[in-house]
Amino acid sequence: MIYAPFDGKLYRFKEAKGGNWLGVKRENGERVEFAHLNRYLKSWWQKSCKEGEPIAISGNTGQVTTGPHL
Repeated sequence: MIYAPFDGKLYRFKEAKGGNWLGVKRENGERVEFAHLNRYLKSWWQKSCKEGEPIAISGNTGQVTTGPHL
């Protein structure tokens, strides 16, 4: 389970090597991104999160992976 590290705006995307990605961006522009995700816990229209809120489940998506990890 992945929890939001801080309050922020969510964005997600897919790409070949990292599979399913989810990013959290602060108002000041700082951001954190997570790759290889198995599942998003927020619907596509929910664009924000609060610190400590569950946002995703780690997984094994993408071409460059050796098992579930971030």
